[in-house]
Amino acid sequence: MQKKTFRRAAISTMAASATVAAVAPAVAAEEVSFTDVTPDHTHYDNILAMAEQGVIQGYQDGTFKPYESITRGQVAAMLTNALNLDVPEDLDSALEGYSDVDSSNDYAEAIAAVTEAGIFKGNDGEFGEYDNISREQMATVLVEGFGLNDYDKGDDVELNKDHISKSHVDNVQTLANLGITKALNEYHAYQDIQRDQFTTMVKLTKDVLENETPISEVVPEDISISTNSVQAVVGEEVTVRAQVAVEDGESAAGIPVTFNIDANESDYDNQDQTVEVYTDEDGVASYSYTQYSGGEDRVVAYATNDTTVRANDGMVYWGVKDRLTIEEITEDNTLANGAKKVYKVKQTTTDGDPASGWVNVAFAENVEVDADELVRGVEITDASGEFLVEDEVVVDEADYPYQLKNGGEKWVRVLLDEDGEATFTLTGEDASVTPIVFDDGHLKDGDEDESAQWSGDDRLNTTELQAQASTVSFEYQQNREVEVEAEGTQYAAAISAGGEGGRDYKATIRKENGDLAPEGTEVKVALDDSNGDVTLVDSAGDETPFASNDYAELTTNEDGVIEFTLIGESTTGDYDAYAVPTVFIENGSEDGLDDRDAQATGEIVYFVEPVLEEATLKVYEAGTDNQVEALEHDEANAEFVYQVVDQNNKPHNATSHTATFEVKNTGFNNIVVKGQTITPGNTESFDVTANDDGSAELEVDGLGVTSAEVNVSSSQYTLDNSTASVDFTADTGNLIPSTYTGTFGDDETVESNVNTGSNQIKFDEFDTANYDPSELYFNGDLLDVNGNVDEDKFFGEIEDIVEAGGTVEITANKQSDGTYSLTVVGVDEGEAPEGPAAVEVNSPNDEEVTSEDTIDIEGISEANTTVYVFDDENGNGEYDEDEEVGTPKAVNASGVFNITATLNENTQNDFLVVAENTEGGFSTAVEVPTITHDTLAPLVTGATLSAGDDTFGEVVIDPENNEITIALDSSDSSDETVTGVLNFNEEGNVTNENAFPGATDFDFGENSSFEYDFAGNPSLDDLKNYIANNGSVSSDIEVEDEQGNSTTYNVRITYTINQ
Repeated sequence: MQKKTFRRAAISTMAASATVAAVAPAVAAEEVSFTDVTPDHTHYDNILAMAEQGVIQGYQDGTFKPYESITRGQVAAMLTNALNLDVPEDLDSALEGYSDVDSSNDYAEAIAAVTEAGIFKGNDGEFGEYDNISREQMATVLVEGFGLNDYDKGDDVELNKDHISKSHVDNVQTLANLGITKALNEYHAYQDIQRDQFTTMVKLTKDVLENETPISEVVPEDISISTNSVQAVVGEEVTVRAQVAVEDGESAAGIPVTFNIDANESDYDNQDQTVEVYTDEDGVASYSYTQYSGGEDRVVAYATNDTTVRANDGMVYWGVKDRLTIEEITEDNTLANGAKKVYKVKQTTTDGDPASGWVNVAFAENVEVDADELVRGVEITDASGEFLVEDEVVVDEADYPYQLKNGGEKWVRVLLDEDGEATFTLTGEDASVTPIVFDDGHLKDGDEDESAQWSGDDRLNTTELQAQASTVSFEYQQNREVEVEAEGTQYAAAISAGGEGGRDYKATIRKENGDLAPEGTEVKVALDDSNGDVTLVDSAGDETPFASNDYAELTTNEDGVIEFTLIGESTTGDYDAYAVPTVFIENGSEDGLDDRDAQATGEIVYFVEPVLEEATLKVYEAGTDNQVEALEHDEANAEFVYQVVDQNNKPHNATSHTATFEVKNTGFNNIVVKGQTITPGNTESFDVTANDDGSAELEVDGLGVTSAEVNVSSSQYTLDNSTASVDFTADTGNLIPSTYTGTFGDDETVESNVNTGSNQIKFDEFDTANYDPSELYFNGDLLDVNGNVDEDKFFGEIEDIVEAGGTVEITANKQSDGTYSLTVVGVDEGEAPEGPAAVEVNSPNDEEVTSEDTIDIEGISEANTTVYVFDDENGNGEYDEDEEVGTPKAVNASGVFNITATLNENTQNDFLVVAENTEGGFSTAVEVPTITHDTLAPLVTGATLSAGDDTFGEVVIDPENNEITIALDSSDSSDETVTGVLNFNEEGNVTNENAFPGATDFDFGENSSFEYDFAGNPSLDDLKNYIANNGSVSSDIEVEDEQGNSTTYNVRITYTINQ
């Protein structure tokens, strides 16, 4: 293949400003369209791309005419736009060489621009503005116009050059090499090129310029091989690289570099190679190749344009696998001081067989350095920690290898075993090294493996066969962590007559696993920076002045915490004292703070003038330091202490002052202050002079269960009023704190810990407390419930969650009346038991009236559940287990159930159906349509009257009004007994509440009878007279059936007198 290299500069890079430009403006993509170019057109994308860039334009009628041959004038315009060529100001001078073009021509500016740029020259004094351009002429125009020869770096592709003019053939070849034309078999050189085809050629040419680097004329100052020693596997690609150096301001891209690869050092038939490549933008030249036999290649790289600029220190080692490897047996690369890092070395021949002899070990950091640069903190030992001995590892008088610039060296070799393997171990302290193993020589005499028979010089050469491991670091590793918190403002009060001031600090000590340090852990505090006299005061009040101590010693409490205060004063009186505390734990290596100690630094504190803008009011059990919220009234008094404090809440007494205490009795029994009794609801004021320490104190005695609220102000300071309160109780017991959050779950439930009847709740180990049923809240969007809710809702939601296996966090806040508001602040709903599918009742499907004693209820539910029927007596849609009717039915596998319910007679029956699954989860109750029993029990169905042998009179039954009328006629039956028969539906006991004269008690069953004896007392005359006066004799009869249903009948006896 012919290799071509061109050195012509691209015209396209020469653009300068001009007053006149033949450039079409770029347009937005949405504005580009041609009526005769559709998306299915082969060149559609390229035409639109060039139109958007302003390279081409269509005709005024909106067409592009893609299939028309392009003219020389149109090509001139396209190239002017594509190359952004400058248009000469003097068109006439630029066009004077053409007899057929003047400044009035349509393409005058473009023709002048391409002529000035040397792209077009014309023919016999004519430009041929309207002449068509052939495909081979197009090739020359593109190559010359865009300087494409400077991008043609590779070998020529195969091109059929038979029908291409000699003057154009090289340019067509360039287009083919760059992939701009694919017409390699038949280029059709003499055919005119169409407008659409030429547009695509311009687009592809511009793509080459954007994506390729042109060949550079720069000659580098230096070149170096960056792949000095490379291992390669036969049959696979290996890449060699060289780096060029150029003068400042010059580009390192596109510089031709030649690689010469000499395979003569191989005993096999590997190929020598000489190739030219070009550097990338970073000045790196790369070449990839392969060989098919084991051996070594020597690599030389030089600047193609100056062979004296060269590097010859490259080697490629070919084998059936990597010939020298180093494996990290210990995986971690950051180790604690004194730990061990184990490596395994393996070397093979080119054929993969185990090698024999020695392999050297070096540290990359100790190669070609000065003595003061050596890393001395890492040693090479064997696996047991002993220094390596002869026949395993040869150590030349040093525990670590090095080679100095001045020629000095100490070396380490490891002896390969029969498998071509060896191991070595590194251990160190506060140092990092990068192990390199390298093949430095060979056995000089036969198979003797004594060190003296080794040919190497024990110095690492860049081209020697070598393998490198990752850098390993040995360092001190902390096993404890320190966290320091500074409280309050960093501008603390300095020591003064009014107080010590200062700033509080808290440090938490943890183990590396996050656990808190045990109680009693020794901790020290030093000052990282300070000025003035600074003293540390610990939680016990002991002082450590840093003026005479390097550090203070403290011990952690049960929470792994130390607490201290820094106080200070200026030695000059100008408030220039400050301190920066560092909390640390000694590692035992040296006394005092050093870099290896576990440590943390707190925020700085400046000691400045006290700022008195606040005061505190606290309540104590009188005579003690116990701060309280409640006291047993008969055990102790309450002492209210008002204290002016500085900017960090430290007590301060600048001057003597008087505080006014307003004491209000907010309870139900008297309180006594300074011998003065304050009755419930009343307030008294007391002026109290502050003590020497600036505190003002007032003692309050509660005479029974009551409470007091105290408000304090001080006229000497501009401070906000302070308020505090105390409860006097009969027995404080174990009260719930003023604010407490407890959890309801498995052990604490609504059922066990809440009494809604008395509004009481119990948390954990505390005594029962009263809650306010109007102050129950859900905080946040919990369970779609938020804000204030009623008692049923509040505890109902909690109960549901707990029963479902969840937990609920409830915060109790004590109110002024002693009750607690309750707020749900956290919910873990758990997993509720699976409820059965909804119950569906299919029959009865409407209200029904029946005289039957029972009703069948049919429907569907989840398979293998149990269905119950309950009597909804109060009609509220809720069932009670005591209201069950019928016998529960298990639902079969198909989910169908049929259950018989007993009806309540002579009334409406409202039933509820409920299903229960195997986990005890109940479905929602489903209402059954109302079933009405159609009879009133018992109902009289017939009656007869008789006197002696004769039947007389009649019985009239009115079941609607529950009336029975017995009408007697005028027969003379005063000496006879009138008997009657009343027929009832079923057996029942009947009693008359108001027996009329002479009648026996009614005791009816089915077909029961009654008697009226007129011969008895009273007489018939008496009865007649009574009826005459009252119209009738009546009596109420109550009849009760076996089910307990009763009906009251009114029985009336009337008498018609027939004379």
